[in-house]
Amino acid sequence: MSRGTAQLIGNSCQCAAILSGHDHDSPTALACLEFGVGLAMAQELVAEADAMDGLVKKKRRAPKRWLAAGPVTPSTPLLVAAEQFPELAKVLSRGLRDESDAALALEMVERSGAVARTQELATEQAQVAVDSLGLLPPSDTRDALRVLCHKVLTGASIKP
Repeated sequence: MSRGTAQLIGNSCQCAAILSGHDHDSPTALACLEFGVGLAMAQELVAEADAMDGLVKKKRRAPKRWLAAGPVTPSTPLLVAAEQFPELAKVLSRGLRDESDAALALEMVERSGAVARTQELATEQAQVAVDSLGLLPPSDTRDALRVLCHKVLTGASIKP
C-alpha cells in the first residue's frame, strides 16, 4: 500500500463523517481523515514488518524464494536498513537481481533492527489514529475503532 492508498482510506473515513452531516473541514471530518490514514499506514507497516521478519527467519532459503517471486519492491524495512547501511541503497538500486544481493540485503535488515523499527513506525501511526479519535464524542463506535487499531498492531483477528 502506498501513501496514496492510505490517503484514499482516510478520504473514505472523512466521507463517512460528511455523510453524517459534518462539513468537510470540520474537526470531526478531519479527525476521521487522520484516523483512516493512520490506521491504513499502521496496517501496511505491520504487513511489511511481518513479511520481512519471515524472510529474515528463513534467510538460508529466502534469497532464492525472494528472487523467484519477481521484482523486489523496496519496503519500509529495506529502506530503514538502508539508512543505517548506505551500501544497501546501491544494492537496492540494482534491483536485487541476484542471490548474493538478496542475501546481503537480508543480512543488513537483520543487523540493523529494521523489522523492529518498522513495527515501531506502525505503532506510531496507530497512535496517530487513536489520538485522532479523541476529537469524536465518546461512544461504543469510537471504542471499537480504538480496538481496531490495537488489533491491527497485534495481528489479532477481527471478529464480532
